[in-house]
Amino acid sequence: DIDATQTDDDHPQKLFGIVTYTGNGTSQSVSGLGFKPDLVWIKERGGTNLYSHSMHDSLRGRDKVIFAEDTREEDVSTSTQDLTAFGTDGFTVGSSQESKVNGTGSTFISWNWRANAGTNATNTSGTITSTVQANQDLGFSIVSWTGTGTNSTVGHGLSAAPDCMWIKNRTDNV
Repeated sequence: DIDATQTDDDHPQKLFGIVTYTGNGTSQSVSGLGFKPDLVWIKERGGTNLYSHSMHDSLRGRDKVIFAEDTREEDVSTSTQDLTAFGTDGFTVGSSQESKVNGTGSTFISWNWRANAGTNATNTSGTITSTVQANQDLGFSIVSWTGTGTNSTVGHGLSAAPDCMWIKNRTDNV
């Protein structure tokens, strides 16, 4: 059995967590994770707009948004919209009424992963140098690199090959 009160940092509940909340249209803190997330994936569950899947990570910075199900390139949000801060027990969402992460009366779900507490490292394991945050216990990493247009390899910072990869072009609508 997993003890929900476990305090060890490598305990599963300190590496991944799900939080649901209701948007209020004003800045609000969403808490209850028990750790500072490095990847926050937010999706509106119920409301009038049903916005895109909004993904934020501490490697690129809270103001960079990727839309998981869309072909749009990375977006840069303002300081009052979207995810405004990574907190020690969750995150803070902005005050925009039209925000895809905090619309008044809409319900939201967020999936949250802990990578490396916001500490980026340079990885030269591949033919392309990458920037990574890796969590060996979870087998999870966040990786950023600039492609060359040719076949290349990219280091991911993990000690074993990943079972799953999500790759998103951040600069082109593809």
